[in-house]
Amino acid sequence: MSSIQIYEFSREFDETEKDGKTVSGGYKNEVGPGTRDVPPKIKEAVKRGDFRILDSYEPQKGEFALIGREINDKYSVLAVATSLTEDGSRPGVCYRYFWLEKRQDEDIDGIGTLLIWWKKVGEPKFEFNWHKKNLDFYRANTYSRNDFYQKQSQYHSEVENTIDQINYSSYELKNNGKKISYEVWHCVALYFDKSSTFSISWAWNVKKLDKNQIFTMIYYADCKFEINKLQPRKPNPDPDPLDHINWETLKNCLSELAKNESSFNQTNLKIVIDYLKKYPIRSWNWSQINDQKILRQTTTPSGARYKALRAILRGEIIQDWLDWLRKSSNQTFQETSLTIQAALLRASCNENIAYNQLLSNMDEGMSQMLLKCTSENTLNSQYENIEWLLVKSNTVLSSDFVNYTWSSYLQRYARNLVSLLIAEDMPRSDNFYTKIRETLNQWAVQGKASGKYPLFPEYKKLALLFEKIQDFNLSALFYQLSEGDVPEDIYENVKVKIIRLRKRRKNVGIRLIWAAVIVAIALAGGISFEILFPKTNTVSVKNNSILARNFERDLDLWDNTGNSEAKQRLIQFLKDELPDILKDKNNPENDESRKNDSIAKTNTFIKNAFTPTVSLSQEPTKNNHIKSDSPSADDIKIIQQMLKSIKYTSNSVKLPFYSGDITGEFDEKTTEAINDFQRLKMQLKPKDITGTVGPGTWEKLQDLFRDEQVKPVKEFMIKSFEEGKNDDEIKVKINKLKSCKQDPKKAIDFISCLNSENKTPKTEK
Repeated sequence: MSSIQIYEFSREFDETEKDGKTVSGGYKNEVGPGTRDVPPKIKEAVKRGDFRILDSYEPQKGEFALIGREINDKYSVLAVATSLTEDGSRPGVCYRYFWLEKRQDEDIDGIGTLLIWWKKVGEPKFEFNWHKKNLDFYRANTYSRNDFYQKQSQYHSEVENTIDQINYSSYELKNNGKKISYEVWHCVALYFDKSSTFSISWAWNVKKLDKNQIFTMIYYADCKFEINKLQPRKPNPDPDPLDHINWETLKNCLSELAKNESSFNQTNLKIVIDYLKKYPIRSWNWSQINDQKILRQTTTPSGARYKALRAILRGEIIQDWLDWLRKSSNQTFQETSLTIQAALLRASCNENIAYNQLLSNMDEGMSQMLLKCTSENTLNSQYENIEWLLVKSNTVLSSDFVNYTWSSYLQRYARNLVSLLIAEDMPRSDNFYTKIRETLNQWAVQGKASGKYPLFPEYKKLALLFEKIQDFNLSALFYQLSEGDVPEDIYENVKVKIIRLRKRRKNVGIRLIWAAVIVAIALAGGISFEILFPKTNTVSVKNNSILARNFERDLDLWDNTGNSEAKQRLIQFLKDELPDILKDKNNPENDESRKNDSIAKTNTFIKNAFTPTVSLSQEPTKNNHIKSDSPSADDIKIIQQMLKSIKYTSNSVKLPFYSGDITGEFDEKTTEAINDFQRLKMQLKPKDITGTVGPGTWEKLQDLFRDEQVKPVKEFMIKSFEEGKNDDEIKVKINKLKSCKQDPKKAIDFISCLNSENKTPKTEK
């Protein structure tokens, strides 16, 4: 242990007397008197506000705030801030800065060294009539990071508890009613400095900073905290503290989980959970964990499960994984991918540290996806992918995992988001929350200044998305921001108004004008009011303002609550009937169009949720069509089976495109069937008809084959609902329906599977 010289300077004020005391007569210089010339880099940092607390948010009387910052890996600075009363009783903040210059040949924890020295000499703070102390006062023993941590042995359990809370809790640090000490806070900063590779720049016991975004860690006076991931570390970082961990066990475990769906056992899952409990997920070394062989298997169930595990364990960006999963050639892997994720979540739910690590990663993924929904550069297909994962993908999973779907975690995230938005000044490292907060500030400022609130149309998709999960608080917020008002049915269901909402009103102005004209003409002609306006049964707005129902909403409502009315409506939807709740009592002529719209929406949902997407051993490409010389007889059989199932209408009769035997030979009948399919279903011109299966033809075949399977699925579900003795029995049947789509290569077997599952077993007499 060697010694080092400490230097200091203070913020400078004009001094004046008041009531026999020296007080500030006003701010003079950011960098005032000191023990030696302040290096330019430190001066620049102070002058641009890198240490500044807002003057109106000064520390409480008798308390102090600390800010520790490393500058250019050469200087360490500790700023001590206290409250100050200026002449005229204005609030303010005064600073006393202590700093040192680190020697390049020595491993020094500069801020830790300053903290130990500062506490040893009595925690000196700002004072008027400052005078330089003797030289010995400014000599300090140096400490490495490990030395500092070991010297705080009495705080070790508190440090570990604080790290756990930061990693896995929402926003507040609990410490038995006491504040976290600055020694503990620096120990925590050392931990995150290594594990996250960010330079140290923390604040402790502050109310509000001028630039909170330039700090890696902030501990607020109300015990809340904020972690920002900024300021990439200097060149030559310290070795990763987890480099010594043997990742081979985790690598083998993830590989086993991916290779066989039946290996979703507690032993493998427990190994993953143990790693989550011991090591921060952000520090996992994926270069050592990745199984390159399985990573390359992108067209197999094993490869799909492996990608799903990597996504939820932070080895892969969730949006990238989702875009891959939603490609038509990969949709067959949706169920097994989501199942392995749900299995891990369910296995970890009683292990707080592990479970909260997974939740934190999912929250971050959802934040990025929701943010993407507001970007003008986001493709419609990407938005549809996000909507599928966050809203619709729960239909893919069995009832065993109903509490571990992305939809259920979005609802949890939404509840937390509403709480954050209500607590306006609550710090939060969440990019989506930050964007909304900035939008709300802009909305309020412009609205108050001009009397007209601005519109932000980029939030319209989010209004629709949150409406679909029946989070009316956020749906209403985003409708208000994007359209300037809120649909009546949404408005009536809002429980928490984050901002002032305006209920959308029907445009009755023109109707009133015409009514007035008609009344005037009628009265002039002697026609009575009773003839013009016969009495009708009044319907309350309240009864008409319920949410429009559809098959998807009612299926979710019945599945989660067992609602009997929703169940009856489901049967009506499946039978292509229009439930009473959707009928227009005031204008029955609208019912036919409503019915057609309802049938189309129901069929689309069933198609996406319950029918398989067929895949081939080798998908056609632009330069490699499936044709007469194609080597795979199995692929040709699948195409023949699909052409046999898909129908066209001739003289009011539905006929299959292919009527021959399933041979696996690309013969003349197969070519003719493809020609007819391209002419009638794809409406290609004669010169574009090829008689071969390229990417466009294959995509159309997949789509129409799924359309053909919607009717038998609906028949299966009707029988399940009508013959099931109770809800549990019906859910078992529906889960079997989902299991029938597991092997889409046996496309024709999907219908056979439905028929076998729907047979009522004979009872013995």
